[in-house]
Amino acid sequence: MNKFTKRILWIFAASICLLVTLSFHPSRLLEQPVLANLGPPATVTGERAIEPIPPVPELDLMKVALGSKLFQDPQLSHDNKVSCVSCHAFDKGGTDRRALSVGIGGQLTDVNAGTVLNSALHFKQFWDGRAESLEAQIDGPINHPGEMGSNWVEIVG
Repeated sequence: MNKFTKRILWIFAASICLLVTLSFHPSRLLEQPVLANLGPPATVTGERAIEPIPPVPELDLMKVALGSKLFQDPQLSHDNKVSCVSCHAFDKGGTDRRALSVGIGGQLTDVNAGTVLNSALHFKQFWDGRAESLEAQIDGPINHPGEMGSNWVEIVG
């Protein structure tokens, strides 16, 4: 097939796609039986699987300030070089944008850092959901030998 024939076929295919797209109207979605039977939009009463985000509780500003300091403190790691913000940078969407995050001694961890944005609203923590809350999840990175490689006795002592 020569270049001219390929170009003509491409233009034909693109024209068909454009015609199909232009002939589609969003109101036609409601004509489909599955979508027509969904019922009214979700309400706060718990009628649907997906619920609105709950309001954020009142925050203790002293705890917020302390949390911010701890989040940025590399002294939580064994080598005093890795802080939470090392892998959860706010200028990168609360992550490090890496396939595998870097822990103490420059070693690659076995996971990438999930975002911490809106993490107070998550019902589980970590990719595998093994922690029930933010308070419960902190032991993971602190004690992991490849992430922060520390422990509470070393940190507090």
